[in-house]
Amino acid sequence: MATVLNGTRSRRGYSVVLMARLVDRLGRAIGPADVRSIDCSLHRDAGDGASSREADVSRAGRALCIGKVLFAELRHDTGWDSDDAGYNFRHRVMIPRVAASGAPSPQPSPQGSGSRCYEVRYVFTQVTGEETVVRFRIRVTEND
Repeated sequence: MATVLNGTRSRRGYSVVLMARLVDRLGRAIGPADVRSIDCSLHRDAGDGASSREADVSRAGRALCIGKVLFAELRHDTGWDSDDAGYNFRHRVMIPRVAASGAPSPQPSPQGSGSRCYEVRYVFTQVTGEETVVRFRIRVTEND
């Protein structure tokens, strides 16, 4: 379950808040005490479901502060409207207008005129050593 909210545009790019409820194999919420590290990377997405293997240079494997993005208890506020259970992961991401290399943003995707697709990928390393990957696919349109 995931929610994307508060997409705003600035000269640097698009800011979005990504939210999710993260659970273990038994359906119990994963909290900060269960996670050793969280790495975030931003990938260009061709729009056909296949994202590039190379992360945007500015967002390659950036370590996040666990206590700022992952919560011990499920939260339910006005930003979460997926269900009544709530979320325990929340992170604001900047989708850049121009890649770090100075090259233009990806070409428009076939999904819509003027739209560009990205994948925000999180790798959670749990205290057990197990890694879990969580992905958000984001389509940015020039109308936004």
